Amino acid sequence: MKIDLAYGQGKLSVDLPAEKTTVIEPSSTAGLNDEKAALIHALDHPVATKPLRESISPTDKVCILFTDITRATPNDRIIPWLLEYLGDHPIDQITLLNQLGTHRPNTQEELEQMLTPEVVRRYRVINHNGEDPSQLVQLGQTASGAPAYLNRHAVEADFRIVTGFIEPHFFAGFSGGPK
Repeated sequence: MKIDLAYGQGKLSVDLPAEKTTVIEPSSTAGLNDEKAALIHALDHPVATKPLRESISPTDKVCILFTDITRATPNDRIIPWLLEYLGDHPIDQITLLNQLGTHRPNTQEELEQMLTPEVVRRYRVINHNGEDPSQLVQLGQTASGAPAYLNRHAVEADFRIVTGFIEPHFFAGFSGGPK
């Protein structure tokens, strides 16, 4: 059984035995009629708190954390709309932090693709670097005693906005097989 898997920007064809292969297709849901209006409504009417604009002081350092290019988050829409919503906030008080984890830094071209060239040109955009101790702040330790570090820009911000979505991660937590 020949199957085309999504791979990078293209496809990877694999040939698998039909009797041992089950293909699970994703379900589809209709999109929102007006994505921007839905986002603005959510920012103006959050659950159990006041609207975002009322939560941020004009002097606050704001850090917007966004997903890297390995995630399908529509940053090219979400981030410009969010920045437009925050339009009265001083641009020099806003940092966009690419949540890379341990992934490689995204290139200038990738950042422009993800955020739009205008956003990259106008705002401070930083790739997280978990290997650079000067970019990290230790905030304690895990239950097992390992040090817990977070990005300095996020920790030192007065207000943090985290974007993204939740999706299955097929390889995270892989233990190497049954025990």
